[in-house]
Amino acid sequence: MMITGTLLLAGLLLQACNSADSGAPPADLENNWTEYIEAGVDNLDSYASESLLNVQITDGAEVVADYDEEVIRMQVVGDLEQVYSTNERDEVITQELFFEDNHFYLNETNGWVKYADAGPIEYDSWYPNVVEALVSIAHLIEANHTDTQLELTYEGYDYDVWEAFEGVFSLTMSGINEDNIHMTLTTYMDESTYYLERLTLDIRGEQIQDQTVLGSVSIHVDVNYFDHDGIDLSDVKANINEDVE
Repeated sequence: MMITGTLLLAGLLLQACNSADSGAPPADLENNWTEYIEAGVDNLDSYASESLLNVQITDGAEVVADYDEEVIRMQVVGDLEQVYSTNERDEVITQELFFEDNHFYLNETNGWVKYADAGPIEYDSWYPNVVEALVSIAHLIEANHTDTQLELTYEGYDYDVWEAFEGVFSLTMSGINEDNIHMTLTTYMDESTYYLERLTLDIRGEQIQDQTVLGSVSIHVDVNYFDHDGIDLSDVKANINEDVE
């Protein structure tokens, strides 16, 4: 098995090099995208992301709650070795955090404050977890070329899809029959780097009685991934050291 795995990886790397030279994606990318996207995870040294979660609840036809979670921007180096994140609402930073070597640094009223040995950080929505969730439902995913990207889509309701992303994005939807839940998932992977660039997940559940919709819950997740392998947090750390040291 190890020999087979080694040969497969070598074949993928050779195909990747050949496709990069020709400017065309590998011929087997649509059918074997899981191997390529996992190889992308192995090669990824750093990335940035911007995440938004929206939840809307209705009672009948009336919207009773419409909640936009703060936009979460993150820059990640290595295996969560360094993380810089901001939470923003209406373009105002509500939280600014830096993590390194098991230490947290929070930007508080009078500047950065160090919280020693407060780690390690736990971030369920970080890139490898999202890719792992996608790979786990590969049998349900449809893959298609779109220009320089591979589009990965799913539509319908299968509990495997819900379970794959439930923990990753802290999803919850109670009191609604599974037959009345509909999910749409769309993701885009770069065909040359095999890096995930965007993920959108829309979930709508309706509470129905005697063919009448009594209420609904809609969840919208939108995550952009960018600056792959281009993150350097040395300037952030230097600014923090001015306050902490």
